Amino acid sequence: MVVRSSATAEDSKLASWAGEVAVLVQKLIESEVAGVVSVTKDKNQLVIEANRELEENVVAGKVTPDTYVVDKKNKIIDINVNI
Repeated sequence: MVVRSSATAEDSKLASWAGEVAVLVQKLIESEVAGVVSVTKDKNQLVIEANRELEENVVAGKVTPDTYVVDKKNKIIDINVNI
């Protein structure tokens, strides 16, 4: 099982999301790749960080993920693959 919640950066002196955040509980499935997708400052781009190990290793800084930057029209802008 995987449990995800908001990041601590979502609560600050300028903004507070307390009480407005849902917790998602999902069944963990066997996978070959784990990753995270996030929006950049340019709202038309997405950053995909993926890894062939468990995502917790990326979050803990134990491994460097492969990074893909794409625009919302699915055009690849940049790729950084860690071998």
